[in-house]
Amino acid sequence: MKKIICGIHTIESYLMDRDVSFKIVYISENSKNDRIFNIKRTLRSRNITVLPVRRKHLNQISSSTSHQGVVAVIDHIKRKNSKSEVDEVSLKKSSLFLILDRITDVRNLGSCLRTAYFFGVDAVVVPRYRSAKLNSTVEKVSCGASKDILFIRTDLQRFVKNMRRNDVKILGADERSDQDIYNYKFDEKKMAIIIGNEGRGIRDSIKKNCCDLVKVPSQKRITSLNVSVIAGIFLFEVTRQRSIILHSSP
Repeated sequence: MKKIICGIHTIESYLMDRDVSFKIVYISENSKNDRIFNIKRTLRSRNITVLPVRRKHLNQISSSTSHQGVVAVIDHIKRKNSKSEVDEVSLKKSSLFLILDRITDVRNLGSCLRTAYFFGVDAVVVPRYRSAKLNSTVEKVSCGASKDILFIRTDLQRFVKNMRRNDVKILGADERSDQDIYNYKFDEKKMAIIIGNEGRGIRDSIKKNCCDLVKVPSQKRITSLNVSVIAGIFLFEVTRQRSIILHSSP
């Protein structure tokens, strides 16, 4: 099965993975971008077909106008999502999960995947239904991180309950909580952070399984942030506190 990827950063990321099989790469015939020139040079050194085409043709191939002048056709990659990999992550002493409940915007999903990968999250989990699908936009926005991070699409309620049985601490991001992130003590224990839909938040059926609810306090009248921004704040704070614990240990 073939798939389409587009965007300079995304294709650069895929080129670093020697397991990816490129079939053909289309570039804008009038491109003077240095990074596209380097992509083209790398592709030709590997005997991969590079075809200059009009921008209109790139729009048609990628079903988008935000391809940055480069679109590639590759063999479909088997994503990391097997049960054995999930079980392996669950056994890690300090495993970190990011759970996204009902995030339906592909750009938000892509941003969250990029952020999660940056902060070393072990797995990103989404519900089987009512969640954005992985597509070329997600690939582009995530800058290729979506292929490298363990991505799980499952029954969230069952997954969260199972995580609790495996001693994973479940934290929910909730703007109405009395606990704020600046005073919350994160630790090295296994942890899952749940972030809900911007408009509706985390579903009650999921929220009731949280160990704690934590908020990012607003300094102004706006009380909510974009989901990927919230993810970044939580993951930064977890990473920061864990780093302090690690470096203060004898």
